Amino acid sequence: MLPFREIGTAIYPLAIRFREAIVLGAESDFTQPNFSALSQQKQKNSQQLFSVIPYFVVKRTSQVYLHYILRELLRRNLGYRAWEIANTCSTLPHFVHSLELLLHGVLEEEASSSQPIPDALLPRVVDFIRAFPVFLQTVIHCARKTELALWPHLFSIVGSPKDLFQQCILEGQLDTASSYIIVLQNLEKPEVASKCASRLLQAARVAGCWVTVKELK
Repeated sequence: MLPFREIGTAIYPLAIRFREAIVLGAESDFTQPNFSALSQQKQKNSQQLFSVIPYFVVKRTSQVYLHYILRELLRRNLGYRAWEIANTCSTLPHFVHSLELLLHGVLEEEASSSQPIPDALLPRVVDFIRAFPVFLQTVIHCARKTELALWPHLFSIVGSPKDLFQQCILEGQLDTASSYIIVLQNLEKPEVASKCASRLLQAARVAGCWVTVKELK
């Protein structure tokens, strides 16, 4: 299920660490020579000339792959298997990031499609992520990485940004709620966004979240 063609475009895979759900590999950066400097160095020694010769820098790196597995299982209507795998990986430091990549990838593919999609995957992905306590955080992080033009499509599936904002307040996720303000300012009426900001400000004062209070002022 691992799309090594996609992974290989970013890194050269060398090993897989299954418990961490990451691929270990190498990547290289090409250094373009400075041709003007090269002409000036023709009469100088070889050591100085070497500094303007093109070369590659190879370094070790890693890449997460959990979102590829989950996406393929959901595409095959194996949601329970996807949940089992995701649940075992929920303590990994990059788990939330993997869910963001899952949501973002499917959103961009389907929202930018020029043809109607008879069996869209996005609703299944959203329902899947909703089963985890990081749902609200995942949605807003995905939105912040997505073009503004795709926001209406995203929130038509995940739910009203106002409702998600209110859920953040009720659950005490004030930092996440503050991230929804910019979405409300772009998708809701100005008075709605203003009321939500005032409610968040009041909740932040009560909770003593002075960083959030400072950001809202």
